[in-house]
Amino acid sequence: MKLFSPLVAATVICFWSYADAGSHRKEGASMPPAYTSTPDVSDFEPRVKSGQTGRHGNGAHQPRKTSKTVGGCGYQFIAPGTSLVFTSQRYPGFYPNKVNCVWDFQTTQGSTLRLQCSPFKLQGSRRCRKDFLQVTTLGFRRRFCGKKRAFVVSRNTRRIVTRFRTNGRGSSRGFSCSISASGTPAPPIECDCGSVNRVTRIVGGVETEVNEYPWMVTLRYSGSMSHFCGASVLASGWVLTAAHCTEGMGASDLVVVVGDHDVTADDETNAQVFNVAQIVNHPMYDDNTLENDIALLRLASQIQFPEDNAVGRVCLPEAGRAYDSVTATVSGWGAVLEDGAASPVLLEVSVPTMSNAVCNGFMGGAVTANMLCAGVPEGGLDSCQGDSGGPLVTEEDGKAKQIGVVSWGYGCAQPNSPGVYARVTAYLTWISSYVTEC
Repeated sequence: MKLFSPLVAATVICFWSYADAGSHRKEGASMPPAYTSTPDVSDFEPRVKSGQTGRHGNGAHQPRKTSKTVGGCGYQFIAPGTSLVFTSQRYPGFYPNKVNCVWDFQTTQGSTLRLQCSPFKLQGSRRCRKDFLQVTTLGFRRRFCGKKRAFVVSRNTRRIVTRFRTNGRGSSRGFSCSISASGTPAPPIECDCGSVNRVTRIVGGVETEVNEYPWMVTLRYSGSMSHFCGASVLASGWVLTAAHCTEGMGASDLVVVVGDHDVTADDETNAQVFNVAQIVNHPMYDDNTLENDIALLRLASQIQFPEDNAVGRVCLPEAGRAYDSVTATVSGWGAVLEDGAASPVLLEVSVPTMSNAVCNGFMGGAVTANMLCAGVPEGGLDSCQGDSGGPLVTEEDGKAKQIGVVSWGYGCAQPNSPGVYARVTAYLTWISSYVTEC
């Protein structure tokens, strides 16, 4: 079994990316309401290969190698101690005509927002009636256009609304602005998590028991409801996936389904369907190298966790551990063969992890410290297309801990070609800056 690369969504009129702001550990701060005031891997034979692909979709869509364009208009939550960069579309190239994009930035009570824009150039007139960037906040409303020096808006407020509008004539290079939230994140939360629903353990690329892994998520297109990537439940309002699954998508382009087993069945008893309120791709995601291939999805409503644990949370791993040479399980609805058909039912396979030094012998040095490898020398056990974003977990002290997110590989289940995962321990601070409640 194998998990693969993500989908590219419809064209958007603007984009944003997150700018990491150091340590973000926190807990206890609530999201604001709508604003009102183990086999031995030493037997591998190193071999450099070509054809790197992300593990998502049906194999027809590969991680994009063009400039990033991430849909970010609308509501954006800024966690205390973090910042976000938003720009005009195609920046620093010329922006398109007929854009009307509104960002509504909010942070938690007790934190304040600060907006800072670099020097920019918009097509403009004296009264900014052509193209403009409008900033509205407590006691302040102003349009910016033409050539502008760098400026800062800081009004001791936890909400700033910006609007970028262009007409149908002319263009220019646009703008780049950052918005940051004050405050120091609290320590990460501790939730009830990692309980597996298992009667008999069978491994090696087989169907799981129904809801055996209660944190499993299938990401689907909102229009067709077809599966394209996996994910995992971290909390009642958040799921974890791969950035290459969500890059280029807006929140309205996808839905999250938990408690599912057969993605072709319409009568899954434990299935719950959720709209997505916010996509948070890692600020340093690189779609060429697949570095920092990790993303969070904030749900529009809360997951309900039943007493029978048909839906539950996965545990985060222990900070500082390498998780080399442990047996781990990857699960998903991806293809059972390279370039083959996706599985309608959830599959699982157990694979051993390895050190990055060993892995880079096979992957030509493409594996960074933020990645984790797992596989067997002879091949045959792996994730594949359609599994992207799904979890790689290992069990410790009776709890399942997610140590990886399905990211990329050279083909599926080939000999001397381990699967590569985003290393979750590298992102615990970033995750905890957003996931603040169970």
